[in-house]
Amino acid sequence: MVIVNKYINRAFILKHIRGNKIKSWIFIILGGIISTGPPYLWYPLLKELKEKGVHDGEIAAFLYNRSIKPAFFPLMILYFGLQYTITLSFVVIFLSFFQAGIVNFFMSFNSHNS
Repeated sequence: MVIVNKYINRAFILKHIRGNKIKSWIFIILGGIISTGPPYLWYPLLKELKEKGVHDGEIAAFLYNRSIKPAFFPLMILYFGLQYTITLSFVVIFLSFFQAGIVNFFMSFNSHNS
């Protein structure tokens, strides 16, 4: 957390989200995975990112990937096994793309009606 707090700020996040789409998605996924604390503390930053052009689906993918917690991997491996832990993590990451698409789809109706 100390390293993240020291080196990752709003400008750093915007720089990496606005670049290459592949790098952007990798950054969004990894950001969701390494993010700490309760989700409501992230809402002000996510609102600011949305105002600066980040899509609703990308924000949803970030929040979706918060369910992967590397700190829990040893315990998950102990109880469920390595194969299950890796499979579950990849499924969550893979489905975050669909989640992003669904959110963008429904939010497009909202933007047309406004």
